[in-house]
Amino acid sequence: ASHIGQPVAERVPGFDLMHHLFEEGHVRGWRVFLLGTSQETIEKTADILQQQYPGLTIAGYRNGFFGPDEDEAVIRQIRDCAPDMLFVARAVDNQEPWIAKHKRALHVPVMMGVGGSFDVIAGVLKRAPKLFQKLRLEWLYRLLQQPSRYRRMFALPKFVVKVMRDKGNIGKHRKAA
Repeated sequence: ASHIGQPVAERVPGFDLMHHLFEEGHVRGWRVFLLGTSQETIEKTADILQQQYPGLTIAGYRNGFFGPDEDEAVIRQIRDCAPDMLFVARAVDNQEPWIAKHKRALHVPVMMGVGGSFDVIAGVLKRAPKLFQKLRLEWLYRLLQQPSRYRRMFALPKFVVKVMRDKGNIGKHRKAA
């Protein structure tokens, strides 16, 4: 831990930080808006979080499939819900820029990009094993689970492409034993 204004030595993965914020919101009765992923996943995530953190108010949620032409309507929907915290799970290349671009219009005290976290909560994806978390490679684990994401993960190092190619062979030695 640290004193106010001093950086924390250990890196807190986004997934854990998000849950710390949910926990805090549960205790303090904060309102939350969830934005992103598919309609089915976001609904499931909202249900699970409401059960897990009954003190938290899920003020609203919306899937992440909308273009710039709908930004204004989405911002209005979020503002109407008056959340204390906004969690955004959209494509890596548009999640943070979207938050930064609309930060002032949104008027939400805490905003956070959470990538594939809703998919993990809803059980669509598994959380990366501890080793991947330790090596800060949760993104790689997700990529291996959903190779279709690789187009969105720009400037991929060559080794990742090789790992993806070899994915079929990974774990085969265990089955053979």
